[in-house]
Order: sequence, then structure tokens, then C-alpha cells
Amino acid sequence: MKLTKKEKIIIACSVTVICFSLYTFNKRDILIEKLANSQILSKSYQESKEKRVIREIDRKINSHTLKEDIKGLSLEKLEVMNDILDNEDFLKVLNSKDKKSYSSEKYLSGDISYDEAALLYNACKGFREFSLLSDKIKNYLTNSFPNLDYNKVVDNEGKVAELILSKDKFLKLTSNKELKEIIRSLNKEQLDKLNAIIGNNSDILEFLNFNEEFLKQVQENSNKLLTSGLPFETLEKFVTLSKKMDELSHLDEGFKNFIGKNMPGIEFKKIYLYGGFYLADKNSNIELEKEYRKKVYSFDNPYIKLNPYGRTPLTALVKVDDSLAGKKIKITIFGEFGSGNYTYNTTINKLGELPIVGLYPKSENKIALELEDGRRKNISILTGQLDDILPAIVIEKKIPERMEKGMNLVSFNTKDRAMPFVFDINGNIRYVLDISSTINKAYVGKEGEDWIVANNEAVFTFDILGKVLSTREPKYYAENENWKNGVLFREVQYLPKMNNQLAVYGFSDKVIYPSGVFSELGIDSKQELFKARLYFDKNNFEENNILSGRRIELF
Repeated sequence: MKLTKKEKIIIACSVTVICFSLYTFNKRDILIEKLANSQILSKSYQESKEKRVIREIDRKINSHTLKEDIKGLSLEKLEVMNDILDNEDFLKVLNSKDKKSYSSEKYLSGDISYDEAALLYNACKGFREFSLLSDKIKNYLTNSFPNLDYNKVVDNEGKVAELILSKDKFLKLTSNKELKEIIRSLNKEQLDKLNAIIGNNSDILEFLNFNEEFLKQVQENSNKLLTSGLPFETLEKFVTLSKKMDELSHLDEGFKNFIGKNMPGIEFKKIYLYGGFYLADKNSNIELEKEYRKKVYSFDNPYIKLNPYGRTPLTALVKVDDSLAGKKIKITIFGEFGSGNYTYNTTINKLGELPIVGLYPKSENKIALELEDGRRKNISILTGQLDDILPAIVIEKKIPERMEKGMNLVSFNTKDRAMPFVFDINGNIRYVLDISSTINKAYVGKEGEDWIVANNEAVFTFDILGKVLSTREPKYYAENENWKNGVLFREVQYLPKMNNQLAVYGFSDKVIYPSGVFSELGIDSKQELFKARLYFDKNNFEENNILSGRRIELF
């Protein structure tokens, strides 16, 4: 087919356009560079873009003064300004007619709503960025907003808004006017703690609601805890509540006074300390009862439970048949590690239980049980290793025949834990009362067959197996410490049977390693009859020391 002249022209033009396009594409970098270097084209483009940005800025801001101050800014700064003005909160404040009403002092006081605080914080971030564009703009902001120090607001990092939000949440939880005022006075840190205390605990919410029936029930539970006792589930909840109420009273003086006024006589700290021990012991008793129901135990086939209440790793509970209740029994712990046999007498209780005390750590202890009718049973009890925080004991001197009989009770404390123990004259630890989960500093003494554990918060009584028996006010608690020649001196005990005295030094750094000392002296002979040095891990007395030391009969 023969092409017409017109068709030939169209094809030729098309080929030309295609070739030119290919050439332009291949030479695009060179062409772009030449266009960019063209002052006429570049200036025209910049001016056009600048006018467009200024028009956008003019539409956003109302102040003619500010519009004048913008003149002379570079295109780059104008573009930054335009982006900043996209912050709606900033633009709202910037264009406000009542500029003096915006106050950083009021913001930082927290005396505004959450929405106002959030808006002002977000706006102030825009103010700070805006002020960096020029001194004129910075001066305009300072003069137009005389009460607003936007830098202070931004430096607060939005904490005021968070604080207000937290307060609003807590204020909704109570209808009591006095509690509302207390909550309003709390700072951010206190509100965070309050949030942690409340958690999901419905009882604390009942307190905040100031439910009178609930408050009455708390009073009744407090009375029952120390008298007739509480059902297990009730006790568990009450201990949790008491701990939280104690934390609440330490959060702010207002809470402390409010709780004291509206819940008088209820000592929540003592309740949760005692209740925590009691709760653990109830759990232990439940486990023991389960074991007792599994089979019938007898003198010849007893049930043996090492450390039955989780606090005395060198004791055991032995369960025999109930028919032996009230019978006397002699118990002998056969000697190990240089110590002789230890023998004591006791009576089997109504549940057919008897205590084994004075075991050796990390050993398969051999024990003989001998009833008053002559029947005898040998048992063995395997013990584990003791806690590493206990001091190493070195006996430097002993004259047994001239010493007062008994073992040495040590009120040993670290910075965070109270762990009294007893050691014999050969330096073997024979008893530990681990109360460190609840008590971090305590004096320990003996009252009959029971332990008295005292500090400035409460006085607890434990039986020989570590079961809590009672709690009371710390009326006779008093620290007795003084320094003499670099030694923390504690006490001297008179030992009447041998007319000796036991001097106990709680901490000394006069030797190579920090230590405490038990030293028994003959009063008449002036001779040292016994000396035990207890080496500590830490180098200062706040970290580890002996608060008290006594010569005692273990059982």
C-alpha cells in the first residue's frame, strides 16, 4: 500500500519525537544541571514557591504583626514554619484573642483540666520550635504571651497532663470529700504508688468508697485475728488488705490521719506481719493434716517432716500414734563434727507430735527416740546446707569443764535480713530461725521453750519449730549499742552456775577480717575460758552484725 504525503509527514514527526525523547532521557542529568544553573529559571521558581508558602502561612495566622515579622525569612525557614503551623493546638493558642490567659504557672500547678493541659503542652512544643526561626518571632511570642514560659512547660514532658488524668481516675473512685482533697494534693510519684497499691483489689476500692459496712467488717476481722482466728480465705484477703492499707498510710500524711481517725485502733502493719506468718503456718498445718490422713503413723513407723514451718532448717517434726499423747520421751542427737551427743526430754502432744531440734547442717543426722516405757526407735534425718549469709565460726579457745553449760544464741542481722541462730561450743550451728522474709532487724531471746523476736515494730513469739504463736507491742525494745575503741559493744551476761560472764561484741574491724566475738570469762580467775570469733562477709557493721548474744539451753 502506497503512503500518502500526509501519512509520511506524520510518521516522520513521530519518529523525530521518539528519537528526541530517547536523547533527552539519556542526557537528563546534564540537562537538569544546566537548568538548575540557570539563574533566571531558578529565581523564578524560588519566588513562585515562596509566594505560595507565604499565602498558606497568611491563611493560617491572624496577627498582622507576626505576618510582618515573617518577611525576610528564607524559603527553607518559611517551609519549616508552615509545617509547625500544622500543629492544630499550637495554631489555636497562637491565634487566641485572650493570649494572657495561657499560663505556665497554672499549668505546672495542675489546676487545669486534662484537655487544657494536653492542649497547652502540645502547643508549647510548637512555640519552642517557632521561636527558633528568628529573634523577631521569639520576641513576638514573649510579648504576646507574657504569662507563658513555653520552655518550662515542654521541659515538664507532659507529666502534668498525666498527673491530672491519674487524679481524675482516682477521684471517681471515692465519694468522700476528705479523701478527694487528699487525692488532689498528691504528686505524680504518689499517684503512681497509689495506682500500684489499688491494683485490682476490691477491698481497697471499698475503702475509697468509704463503705461503712466494709469498715465495720475490717474492725471485726482485726479483733478476731488476735483472738478466735479467721477462716483461711478471710485471713488471706485480710492480710492482703492490711498490707495495702499500711502502704497507703505511708503514702501521704493525709491518708495516715484519715485512716487513724476513721479506723481507730487497727494496726495494719502488725496485722499483715503477724497475719503473714499465721497464713503461712495455716498452709503448713493444712499440708501436715493431709499427710496425717494418708496413713496411720506409729512409734515404729513415724512420719518425719524436716523444717515443718519453713523457718527452722535444723529442726524436724515427728508424728507418732495419737495414743502416745502425753507420754514423756527422751531424744538424743548423736554427735558429729567434734561435738558430743545432745539429749533433751519432752512430752508428745495431743496430735502425737514431738519436736526434733539441734540437728547438724548438711548431714545425715542420727537420732534416738526413747519412750518412758523403754521402747526405743532410731531414725535418721538428712539436712541441707545453710544460707551463705551466716558467719563462719572459729573457736579460738575453750575449757569445757569450767564453762557454763548450754549453747550460744546469736541475734545475727544483715542490712536486709534477720537470721538468728544458735551454735555449740565447737562452733557447729545447731539451730536457725529464718524470719528474714518479714523481719529485717531483730533481737532474739528465750522465754521458756519459745523464742521472743523483737524490733521497734512488734514482738513475736515463735515455738521451737518456728511456728508463730503471738504478737504484741514492742514495749521493752531498746537498742543498746555504743562504740568503744573501734568495737561495736553489745552486752555482758552473768552466768551464775559457774560464776562466769559472757561478753558479746557485735562487730569489730580491728582484725584482718570483720567479725563478732563471744568471750566467756571466769569472774574469780579473770581467765578467758571460751572464745568464738564469728567472721562476717561484709566490711561494715551496717551490713552484718550481732545485735545480741546469750548463753542458753536450746531446749
